[in-house]
Amino acid sequence: MPREKKKRGRRAEKSQSKRKREDEDVLDSPKRQRTADEQNETTTGDDYIPLDIHGHGGEQIQERVDDTPFYGLLDTEEQEYFSKASQTLELNSFEDDDDKRLFIENVYAEASGKELKIACSQSCSRLMEKLIAMSTSTQVKSLFEKFSGHFLHLVQHRFASHCCECLFIRAAPMVTSEMENPKNKKKRDRLTTNESNRDMEQDESLNQKPAVELFLGVISELQGNWGYLLTEPFASHTIRLLLLILAGEPLADQSNARVLASRKKENVGSITATTQSELSIRESRQVPTEFNDTLRRMIVDLSAGLNSTYLQALATHPVGSPVLQVILSIELGCMGKEKIKDKNSVFRRLIPDDTLETKDEGLNFLNSLFYDPVGSRLLETIVRVAPGKFFKTFYKVIIRERIGSLARNEIASYVVIKVLERVSKEDLQSAIESILPEVPSLIQRSRLNVIKTIIDRSIVRGADTASLAKALESAYGDDGVARLKTILGVDADDPVAEEAMKPKSGVSAQHLHGSLLAQSMLQASGSLANMIQSSFLAAPNETIMQIAKNPTASRALQEALKCSRSNTHFRRQFLPRFYGQMCELSLDSSGSHVADALWDATTDLIFIKQRLAQELATSESTLRDSFLGRAVWRNWSMDLYKKKRGEWMSKAKGRDSSVSASTADSSAGPAKSKLDLARARYAAAAEQKEKPDSREQGHRGKKQVMSAPSSLLKAQMERPEEVRKVLNSVQERVVGFVEQADRASLVPGQKDNESQPKILDFKKPEELKEVFKEGLTTSGQGHDGLVRIVDDLLKYSVNTWQQGFLDKLYSSPNAPGLAAELLLGALNANVHVYQSAPALTVVEKLTTRRFAELFGLTGPNAGGISVQGGSASNTTAIVVARNTLFPDTKKNGTGDHRFVLFTSAHGHYSIEKAAQMIGLGSNAVCSVPVDREGRMIPQMLDEEIQKAKDAGKTPLFVNATAGTTVLGTFDPFSEIAEICRKHKLWFHIDGAWGGAFIFSNRQKHKLEGSHLADSIAINPHKMLGVPLTCSFLLGADMTQFHGSNTLPAGYLFHNDVSDGSEVWDLGDLTLQCGRRGDALKMFLNWNYIGSAGYEERIDSASDVAVHLCNLISESPDLILLSENPPPCFQICFFYAPFKQMVHGSGKLVDGRTLDEAERGKLNGEITSMIADDLIQQGFMVDYAPPAAAQVEGDGKYLRCVVNLHTKKETVERLVEPLVNDQKTL
Repeated sequence: MPREKKKRGRRAEKSQSKRKREDEDVLDSPKRQRTADEQNETTTGDDYIPLDIHGHGGEQIQERVDDTPFYGLLDTEEQEYFSKASQTLELNSFEDDDDKRLFIENVYAEASGKELKIACSQSCSRLMEKLIAMSTSTQVKSLFEKFSGHFLHLVQHRFASHCCECLFIRAAPMVTSEMENPKNKKKRDRLTTNESNRDMEQDESLNQKPAVELFLGVISELQGNWGYLLTEPFASHTIRLLLLILAGEPLADQSNARVLASRKKENVGSITATTQSELSIRESRQVPTEFNDTLRRMIVDLSAGLNSTYLQALATHPVGSPVLQVILSIELGCMGKEKIKDKNSVFRRLIPDDTLETKDEGLNFLNSLFYDPVGSRLLETIVRVAPGKFFKTFYKVIIRERIGSLARNEIASYVVIKVLERVSKEDLQSAIESILPEVPSLIQRSRLNVIKTIIDRSIVRGADTASLAKALESAYGDDGVARLKTILGVDADDPVAEEAMKPKSGVSAQHLHGSLLAQSMLQASGSLANMIQSSFLAAPNETIMQIAKNPTASRALQEALKCSRSNTHFRRQFLPRFYGQMCELSLDSSGSHVADALWDATTDLIFIKQRLAQELATSESTLRDSFLGRAVWRNWSMDLYKKKRGEWMSKAKGRDSSVSASTADSSAGPAKSKLDLARARYAAAAEQKEKPDSREQGHRGKKQVMSAPSSLLKAQMERPEEVRKVLNSVQERVVGFVEQADRASLVPGQKDNESQPKILDFKKPEELKEVFKEGLTTSGQGHDGLVRIVDDLLKYSVNTWQQGFLDKLYSSPNAPGLAAELLLGALNANVHVYQSAPALTVVEKLTTRRFAELFGLTGPNAGGISVQGGSASNTTAIVVARNTLFPDTKKNGTGDHRFVLFTSAHGHYSIEKAAQMIGLGSNAVCSVPVDREGRMIPQMLDEEIQKAKDAGKTPLFVNATAGTTVLGTFDPFSEIAEICRKHKLWFHIDGAWGGAFIFSNRQKHKLEGSHLADSIAINPHKMLGVPLTCSFLLGADMTQFHGSNTLPAGYLFHNDVSDGSEVWDLGDLTLQCGRRGDALKMFLNWNYIGSAGYEERIDSASDVAVHLCNLISESPDLILLSENPPPCFQICFFYAPFKQMVHGSGKLVDGRTLDEAERGKLNGEITSMIADDLIQQGFMVDYAPPAAAQVEGDGKYLRCVVNLHTKKETVERLVEPLVNDQKTL
């Protein structure tokens, strides 16, 4: 049952003493202040505290305080007696149950007539609670009747209210018991009394009222006072308890346990032979019809006169809200689904519109509860018990789009947990992707409950957790030992963790949640469990023992040791780590549990169990001197080990009926041998053969004649299986290819290591021709031949998945990209007309439109198209520019126009190639000078344009570059755009490489002015890691693309756009007819990673690039050519021992000075040798000739390209061999 105003997250209060915590739970202030009555206690007696009623109406409250009856005080002797009696019960040192029963009866006799005094006594009320918990049914009813007529005052008392609650809890199972056995009730009561008082007890029980009438009497006493009791700090507890009892709800389950929280540590049990139904308060109970009627009236009376506004205010009231939570849980959970449609129900008054379609007060009310420490608990209750239809609406309208931000909040996250426990598999998968970006923040703040819940629910629902595993691995780091210490909180350098190691220290929530997270990860299959298991394997023995002795962390270790088929390989590697540690473990309070767990963990590894048992036998005397050691000795059946080794071996193998329940099913027979299993398989196969073929059986068992299928029909029937077989084989090898890259990435930089996977097994063309020449055959080689080709293809290809691949402006793809490639191959759709590829057409339109918006192209006709690559983007842009600015050229060609294209000296060569393709010729391209950083000089562009005009030429097109191929520089777009407007030229930006910076708030300032462009090229297959090829040409006005490229082909294009409607036949916008749906690759990646995910990865790669620049600058043998920080992800540098070129200017060779060309050639040869040598060490980097602004004699320089997967450790390992291993060259 909910507490009032329970603080959450970092604002949670530290644990206090039990009684003090009860006081704090019901007051607004974190630390309860003494009341005026308490300050004047000495005037009325130190033992008695008058009824303490808190409310909101001053005069009314004062009147009630004045009417409070005074039940008197216990004298000094009575206080002393009852205090000692409480201590005696606490010690529980009675000889037997009869002795204990007799003592309790004597205490009751002494308390006769003083029950009300004791209940209101600060020092003795706890004794009353103990007595009630240990009482017989007769004693409980007798005390019930003593309290009758006083309940209205008792439930409002600070101490007496606890006695009332204890009395109600003890009496609740009696109602069900009397319903089930009305005839045996008196007999049972007689059997549970003491022999010496049997006659007196029997006579008393005959005159007592049934438990039902006693409860109805309490309700009758409180009737008419519900309004102010609802928000009374102590009485509200009782109201909640009575509601649960009347409804027959469990009183100690997870959702209602808080009502009993103050008694969890009492450790008092009944001494009577009560029935199981009386003892059980953890299960739903049968209740009489009178309770049902009374419950309905009670709920009506509690909410009578409260309109929607007052009820919504009550939702955040620290005292009233928990009562409201219980009412809602009963309404929605016990009274049927029709209650949600009842306009007079509390639920409908809180939320008038259960469809949540309009932003009425109900929707606003629910939104207001997420971040309220009290109101969020009401929201949890609604999520937990609401009917499925309302929950789905609630999730769709309120939760789904914002679940990530809600999970990040320390209060709203608790609501998210309840939501995750109810959503379907599909919604859970979607929620995981939304929460993934918040995982690093959740881990940093040690709020792991949301992550744990995701894992737990994924296990139940069968959801995919691979992306979550990657996010956790990224957040915790690659170092398995450090990751394990962080999760479990056992870092010796952490004073908090070190304090938590001490047995008497309280367990911090951070370490507890970390241990629970690790346990959930271990219960999940796949990469989540592998993260923890690999960390355990990597950890040194000292860390393992430190974890084993930690009271919270050891739980995770015990979970890892649980015996299952999925972790056999792990246990086989890990269990020997405990050799020599068994005695030390057995003598530790936490380690002894690990020692016990090792018994089950070694059930199928008997040779390890024997070794551990021998260690215990060697330390027998030490273990027998310790209580913990004796427990481990007993749990390992070591006496049996010493005396009857054969029986112990049978038990150790799990063949004994007394084996641990965690590893052996008690209903299962002895474990079968391999021979028995083989015989069973043979018998099953023989039985299957004897069964008639189902195809030969008619409706009445008659044999039916079936014609043999034709070869074509047979082939069609076999296609799904053929696809499955081929894809499974290829998938296995592709996954192995990726795993090989990950293994290589662990230790790149090790030269000539045969066990180290190579980034490339280089072969000359002639050699590879011999490998593949048998691939094209006449008869075909089927599945086996295909697999051989796949194996060779992977073997002799560059493994771009490896960390050491730093060569080109692209890198490895990812899982969504591979999925997209598979889908495109399966669909085999041509995205030239809408009819042939409707879904892929919409995907392309949405993707290009979203890209255009990112760049600021927000006009009504803005959008884009998918093309074959960056070169095709630039070519298409030139054609669109020519046909738009000079429409006659579309039909008549260039005519008398001498078109000129302008690009920077560092621009891509595709501009010159495009000029050749469309008939302008290479000389039509004007190379504009660049500054020292490689940026186009706007003034020089203006001058070149004017020169062309003066020469009678026609300036047409300006290509600015966002991320040049070599240095990665960005041209000044705003200034270039101004010049283009001045001369009325088409302004195009080649952002094939650097355009992806538009995702990063840190980097997109480099694209300032891109919104002024007429067209923009961007290649997601470069920086964004999408599989090749994936390229887009964006346009500010796509009607220009249509006007430039459309041709009359009525047999193909049926999209009539004469009325200005949108073009859906995308082939009418491009130079292509056959168009692959490559936009799907970006669409799936964007969906999978998100804009925020791309921003994080780009920023991380930028940091790695800066780190590499710093390493090169600090190195004594390398010279950095790039800017620092670099404009993009390329880093250019020379190998130069002691900051001097190997062949420096003026160097003499054979008595003569080398000229610049010779010097450049020699230095370039060294650079290419270094690049070749790095391949053997797991790295691929490129090199380039000197640019116009560089010294020719320095020769080629090395160029390294960081990508979104590159780690700092990788570039550190790259620099090391460059400095240490190249001097021999």
